[in-house]
Amino acid sequence: MNKSSRLFLWIFLLGALALQAQTTLAVSRFENHTGKMKYDGWERAFASLMRLHLGNNDEVLILDRSRMEPLLKEQALSQSGLLDSVRSIGHLLGADFIVSGSLEWDNGLLIVTADMIRVKTGQLITEQVSARGHRDKMAAVLAHNLLYRLGLEETYRTGDRVLSSDVWYWSGAFALSSAAALYFDRRYKEQYSLYRETGSLADFDSYYNNANNSRNWSYILGGAALVSLSGALIRWFKSDSENVIRAGGRIKTETSLYMVPNETFNLGLVIHF
Repeated sequence: MNKSSRLFLWIFLLGALALQAQTTLAVSRFENHTGKMKYDGWERAFASLMRLHLGNNDEVLILDRSRMEPLLKEQALSQSGLLDSVRSIGHLLGADFIVSGSLEWDNGLLIVTADMIRVKTGQLITEQVSARGHRDKMAAVLAHNLLYRLGLEETYRTGDRVLSSDVWYWSGAFALSSAAALYFDRRYKEQYSLYRETGSLADFDSYYNNANNSRNWSYILGGAALVSLSGALIRWFKSDSENVIRAGGRIKTETSLYMVPNETFNLGLVIHF
C-alpha cells in the first residue's frame, strides 16, 4: 500500500469515528393543541428551529426532515405511536433519539413540551418551556436543555428574558429628546451670555429672543425626555411578567410501559419537567 493510499485510509477511518461519536437526532413536528389557528404555522416552524439549535452542536447529527416525514407518514404514527414503535422507527431512521412535541395554551401562556425518546431503551426525557411568544428564544432554551440532558451542555437554563421592543422605542425617544434638550440648553446659555455682554441695541432683542426660545425648547424636550424615561422603565418592569421564558418547573416521576414490536415490554422511568 503506497503512502497516498494509507493517508486516504486514515482520513476515512477518522471520518467514520467522528460520525460514530455524534449523537443522531430525528426531530418531528410539534403538534398544535392550543386550539388557536395562529399557532398552526408553529408546528413545522418550531421543529425547524429545534433542528437549527440542536444542530449547532458539533456532537449532534440532525436527520434530514425529507427523509423522516415520509417514513412517519408511511407508518401512520402519531406522537403516542412513536412511543409504541420507538425501536423499529429509530432503526429505520438510524437515529439515537427521536424528538417530538406539542404546543398548549394555559392562562395566557404558550407551553411548548418536547419529548426526547432514547431509541435503544425507550427512555423518555421531557423538557418544557413557557412564555407569551418569542418562538426562536423558546426553541433555543428548549434545545439547550435537551442537549444538557444528553451531556452536551454544561449548564441547565432555567429560562431567558426577552426585552420588549417597546423598551427600545421608549429608550430611543429618551436618548433623542435628552440630546436635543442638552443642545438647546447649551444654546440658551450661549445666547444669554451674548445678551448680557452686547452693547448693541440692535443685537439686544435678537439675543434675548434666541435665549428665551432656546430655554423654552430645552424645557419642552427635557419634559419629553422624562416622559420617555418613565415609559422605558414601566415597560422594562412590565416585561418581567410579559417577556420571560421559563423552563423546567415541577418534577413529576411516574412509571410507564412502552410496547416494543417483537418484545414483551420495556419498563421505563418517565421524568417530566
